[in-house]
Amino acid sequence: MKATECNGKSVYMPAATLRPETMYGQTNCFIKPESVYGIFAMNNDEYFICSDRSALNMAYQNMTKEFGKVFKVGEVNGSELIGMPLKAPLATFEVVYCLPMDTISMFKGTGIVTSVPSDSPDDWACLRDL
Repeated sequence: MKATECNGKSVYMPAATLRPETMYGQTNCFIKPESVYGIFAMNNDEYFICSDRSALNMAYQNMTKEFGKVFKVGEVNGSELIGMPLKAPLATFEVVYCLPMDTISMFKGTGIVTSVPSDSPDDWACLRDL
C-alpha cells in the first residue's frame, strides 16, 4: 500500500516534539529522505506514517487495535514524502510542507520532525542550507 492508496481513511504523520508550546510556530515538517517509513493501521480506522520503532511503542500505549501488536499495511520512501502538503494542528499556516533533513534518527521519536525555526537553531540551519 502506498500513502496515496489509503481507501479514504485519515492519514497522519505524527511528529514528536519535546517542546509542545512551539507548535503554533510550525513552518514545515522534516522527513529523512533516504529512510523508509511504515504505514500502520491504528485505532479509529486511521493510518499513521512513522518509523517502525515508534509504531511498536504506540502499540504498547493502546493506539493499535490489539495491545502490543503492530499492523503494518505498507511502506513509503522518505523521498516520496518531500514536498507533500500537510495540515499542522495549531499552526498559523493553513498548510505546511515536508522538507528533507538528513540528521533525523529513525530510532528516536517517530522519524518525523515538526519544524519551528524561530525556536530551534538546528531547524534554522537546515532550512538555510536547503
